[in-house]
Amino acid sequence: MSKFWSPMLPGEAAWDYIARLQGRENFESEVATLSDEVKVLQALVSSLAQTMVGAGVVDGAKLGDNFQSALETIFPKPQPVGPPPAPTMPDIPALYRDKQRPQISSAPPSEPTVACARCSKQVLHSKTNITGSGLFCDDCYAASPMP
Repeated sequence: MSKFWSPMLPGEAAWDYIARLQGRENFESEVATLSDEVKVLQALVSSLAQTMVGAGVVDGAKLGDNFQSALETIFPKPQPVGPPPAPTMPDIPALYRDKQRPQISSAPPSEPTVACARCSKQVLHSKTNITGSGLFCDDCYAASPMP
């Protein structure tokens, strides 16, 4: 990474160190050694704090408060996340919203008409008869000889 980014990324040195460690063959043993060193430092700081509080050099409550605020600075508490906002329906485009609905007629639908096969007159479908020669109107059917 370039020198330009170095001051902007405070943990860059730590990440570089970890990357160098991972490239080594004895990575696990070095991590174990570092873990031991952290435990030693933890014991040293703890014993120093107990000695200073025991000698009356530092107030224990104040030391605890300062330690707690330092931890909160280093490891900030995550902000609680509320429930997600309720989904909203998208606005219906004006093309559909303003479209006129077809008018429904209150009159009954008209009956289709058909042509009579004999006289070719246009008659209502309900006024026809089906024969082997086609649709005949009632008049032509009545005038035709019955088989």
